[in-house]
Amino acid sequence: MQLKTSYSAASVKEKIYYVLSILLSKWINGKKLPPEKFNRILIIKIDEIGDMMTALPSFETLRKSHLEAEITLLCKGVVKNIVQADPCLDKVVTQKKELSGKYDLIIDLRGSWQMFWFALFNSPKYRVERGSVRMKNKYAGGHKHEVEVNYQIMEPVLKNIPEKPELRLFLSEEDKIFAKTWCEKNRLNSFVIFHTGARRVLRQWAAERYEALANYLHENGFQLVFGGGPEDAELNESIIDKLKFPAVNLAGKCTLTQFAAIAAHAKLFVGNESGPMHLAAAVNIPVIGLFGPGITETFRPYHAKGTFIHHKLACNPCDQIHCVQPHDLCINRISVEEVKEKIKDLLS
Repeated sequence: MQLKTSYSAASVKEKIYYVLSILLSKWINGKKLPPEKFNRILIIKIDEIGDMMTALPSFETLRKSHLEAEITLLCKGVVKNIVQADPCLDKVVTQKKELSGKYDLIIDLRGSWQMFWFALFNSPKYRVERGSVRMKNKYAGGHKHEVEVNYQIMEPVLKNIPEKPELRLFLSEEDKIFAKTWCEKNRLNSFVIFHTGARRVLRQWAAERYEALANYLHENGFQLVFGGGPEDAELNESIIDKLKFPAVNLAGKCTLTQFAAIAAHAKLFVGNESGPMHLAAAVNIPVIGLFGPGITETFRPYHAKGTFIHHKLACNPCDQIHCVQPHDLCINRISVEEVKEKIKDLLS
């Protein structure tokens, strides 16, 4: 009962924020239509890697809709590397104190109480936010992919929304050169990238299954690269130590965009629901996402070469922390044979 209460409290706080955010926008906007032109636009996206990736297509459409506007993005420091080369953005900042002057338009894709008060006391000409879209989708019948949700939030201030948005990542020439040099140094020709970690333990497919899949791919002529952040290095090494052939542990040895540039040279990505999965999807390689407690309708790999495996249980979705059946995790309902079949389908 205590766990359920704790989870509900977090959910209630989020709902309170959304309701007040909706009221704030109604107060700022009144009954007026959004202006045709904005001089300064602030996007607030205080989120993680995967969530930021799903916003990239809408940034591009916003830029095309307002060519002369100065567009600033406020984001977490951990994801700044993803967007710093994006030509659709003029400024990328990670702290409120870096903001200056007045903004004509504030787009709250994922805000905070601090930015709520910022909008209240620095009232723009127009404001759009996530809460009203979440409420609309809930009563319309369910989840939409986060790419679509970001477009829904921005829709009042966009022109010519694409019918099929493309998820793509802008990589610098330095990132591309780094990736090419790194692949040559490690003598990688035909390789597959694994991402064995995830922000939540309940999202992690069993290590021994990655080991079995690595053996299968090696037998079929592929080299293996294990990616991820510094926190994934030890898990990767524990799997690599059990293999009877060499594999590369890339975890913690490159930036996010350098990882994406390396992934662009790979034949395939296999990994848990995570930021690296979305990075791989953005460089247009075949991607297999392994889902446990996550919501595939919202966070599946967003491109034609992306697919996923998910055994959805009655307890889905959950808080991804407290499992009601810890001895039979949903992520481990995925078998090695299922992943092999997906690989055959994608690479055929």
